[in-house]
Parts: sequence; structure tokens; C-alpha cells
Amino acid sequence: MRNLYRYLVVFLFGSFFLSSAVAEVIYVRPGESGSVWNGRSPVYSDLRQALLDAEAGDEIWVAAGTYKPTTGSNRDISFELKEGVKLYGGFVGNETTRDQRDSYRNKTILSGNIGDQSVHTDNSKSVVSADGSSVMITEATIIDGFIIEDGYAPDTWYGGGLYLKNASPRVVNVWFRNNHAIMGGAVYGDATSSAVFANVIFSSNSSSSAGGAVFAEGAMTFYHCLWYGNHNAVASSAASLTEDASIYNSIIWGNTSQSGTPVVTAANVTYSIVQGGYSGPGNLDADPLFHDAENEDFRLNSGSPALETASNALVPLWLTKDIAGSARIQGTADMGPYEGAVKIPVTSKPAQGAVFEATETAFTLEWGWTGTAPANLVRYELEYSINGGSLVTVNAAMATTYQLSGVTESGKISWRVAAVDENGNYTWSAWAQFFKKRDHPVYVKPNGMGTGKAWNDATNLQAALADYILGDE
Repeated sequence: MRNLYRYLVVFLFGSFFLSSAVAEVIYVRPGESGSVWNGRSPVYSDLRQALLDAEAGDEIWVAAGTYKPTTGSNRDISFELKEGVKLYGGFVGNETTRDQRDSYRNKTILSGNIGDQSVHTDNSKSVVSADGSSVMITEATIIDGFIIEDGYAPDTWYGGGLYLKNASPRVVNVWFRNNHAIMGGAVYGDATSSAVFANVIFSSNSSSSAGGAVFAEGAMTFYHCLWYGNHNAVASSAASLTEDASIYNSIIWGNTSQSGTPVVTAANVTYSIVQGGYSGPGNLDADPLFHDAENEDFRLNSGSPALETASNALVPLWLTKDIAGSARIQGTADMGPYEGAVKIPVTSKPAQGAVFEATETAFTLEWGWTGTAPANLVRYELEYSINGGSLVTVNAAMATTYQLSGVTESGKISWRVAAVDENGNYTWSAWAQFFKKRDHPVYVKPNGMGTGKAWNDATNLQAALADYILGDE
């Protein structure tokens, strides 16, 4: 019945004419089939069914949550893209316009982990697929604002995250992670597929042959993308591409190959950081200085060679924002999916290494910024420990001072502060230390095994030196 309402009957000069299908917005929210989205339209809970029901020109708005291609165990089932259907993630579930969504903050995950959650060999072969065998899939098809993860294509299948056949969709603001295949751990495209990728992250994907993250036989194009932590067994740990493929304004760093082959093979790589170097205008071979790559925070620290070294001329007109929603061009564009350097808070008081008397029990901790604070700052969080003990966490709200009181123990106080932004990112200062003197000399005997608080509780010299506090006697 739903499709009956797609057609507009127009009365003109006494005749009825049936128009072409009218585009719709289809709403999807996890576990809430049949409900309403801000008072409008029935809502799907099954994203795959929403895709099957959609027609060219439709948009599918998907609320934050985790979606799987099937509730069963059939590994061949995937989310199937359709020509002209635009798939957008990152909604809360009450928006009335698409630009109200925030895909960076509202994580919308397409997961292939359909079977036993503790193993990967029973996962979906490809989480998302686009098969244009019958109707070619063009750039009118868009997937924007998703995390695609945990696809596992065994040694007879390609593209654990995304499989493309005669398909050239636009893939924007997507993070492919933890996918595996024989070729193209995250993405595979055949010779008739010329997909466009922008603001896309490929991390921790792997292949048992070529293309740890991407294997493409067609003319794929990548703008402001990032490859990190991908691995392959044979060739091209990041991307195995053809001479018609292009990579612009991107970063390829920290990928590994069992055979030691180049991280990428492609004819045209420009204005990009490539570990090990790559011939092309504007290319660099220098550590991009990610903020915290081990914890998948690929924002750029101040001083990164990726800052303001991309080419504005190579930014598509439609790519107006970075993966986090900031303006893409702010002067000269940056390489990779993120724009701008991370601002890091700075501890100021007590001074680094300051020594206080044993009688002091309260200390004022202060912090601030070099320049202005970030516009999207929502609060501060503080961590401290005394003599390497348990970390204590304090929510400091928007204050830039904290009174640490009731410190009776002598020794080293270590602390740092995090700026928390509206997207939930934590940006930590460097650790700072100050010291509180002991209220006694350290008593040492050749074979002492005590705490050093008195002659009858003496410690030994090695232990005393290992546990010294500035100002000790």
C-alpha cells in the first residue's frame, strides 16, 4: 500500500495523467517499527527492509544505533544499496531537516557481527553491497554518516565492509573498521565500479591477499581519506588500486604488510602523506602527528605536517565539511578527514615540579589555554593521583580551577585535565607533578627494610633513592 501514495494524479483539461514517483524520506530507528519520527511518517526498525522498499530519489534517515543485515545466520545477506537512494546516518530521531543530524556524535553502526559475538568467522561476508548488474548504480546513490564494521569475507569473497559490482556510489563520512576479506578487507570494487570516497577512515582492516583496506579494479577516487592500522598478507597494506584511481589530500600511515610491499599502488596520489614516500605533487613522508592513534583519535595535533598542506583546488565543491562537521576549507585545507589542529589545555599552577611544605594539605590546581578555548567546549574533567596510587576523576564543569584539599600524605601529586567537546572527544593536557615534603628525614641503614620514618623503621639506600621526593633529607 505504501507505494500507492507515491504517485500524483494530476487533472488537466479533463484528463488524468500519472506522474513519476514522488521522492520520500524513509525513517529508521532501532527497535521501533511502526512508531513516528517527530510526528511524521511510519518508522522502520529493519534498515535492510527500508532499503528494499526505497525507490530512486528517496532518502533514508537512520537514527544512531547498531544495525545488522539479518537477525539470522545467513552470511550472504547484506545491506543492499539501490540506484538513486540516499542513505544518511547520524540522526537522534526527532530531526526535521537533514542538516540537523550529527553523524560524528550520533554513531550509526552497520555491523556484520550476526552470529556468535565472540567470534568473527560467522560474520556477514559483506556488510554493505551494491550490485549494479541489472541497473547500474551511479553517484546519485549516497551512503553518508556510518561506521561499517566486522565484515568477514573468507578466502573466496571480496570486500568485507563494502562490495561493489558495476556500482559507483558516493561514500562520505564513513568509517570502515575491523573488516576482513581475501582482497579488499574493507572495500572491493570491480572494473566497472568508480566509486567516490570523501572524509572516509579505513582502520584495522585486513586481507589475506592484496589490499588490506581497499582493492579496486576500477577508477575509484578518494578525497581527504585516512588509512591507518590496516594489514595484508601479500600486497598493498592500505590500497591496491589501478592506474586510473586517484587519492587526493589524504593520509596513509601506520599500515603493515607481511610481504613488505608498498602501502599503496595507484597512478595518481597528490597532496597526501604517504609513509615511505610516494611520487606526486605535494606529497609528504612525515609523521602526521595524530592526537591518539592507539585509541583511534585521528585528529591532528598542533605542528602536524598535514595542517594547511592540502590543495583547495582538489576539494570537491560538494565537500563543504570535514568528518566532524567543521568547515572543510579554513584558509588552506588540511590533509585527511579532519580539519584543524586539536587545541590542548595547559596546566599552569602549581608550577611543574613545585615543592610544598609538609604542613600544606590544600592545593589550588589551575589550567587554561594558549589562545582562546575551543568554541565547542562543554566541560573539563580532572584526574589526579598521589604517589602513583589510584586515579581520582573529578568533573570540573566549566571551571578552570580546582581546590585539591585533605592531602595528608607526603609525596608526588600527578594531575592532568581534559577538555571535553560537544562530540564527546577528550583532549588531555600533559601530566603535571608537584611535591609535598615529608615531615621527617628518611632514615637509612645498610639492610633496612622499613618505611624510613624512624631509625627503628629504617629503609635501605637503594629504596630511599628510588622513592625520593624533592626536598628530602
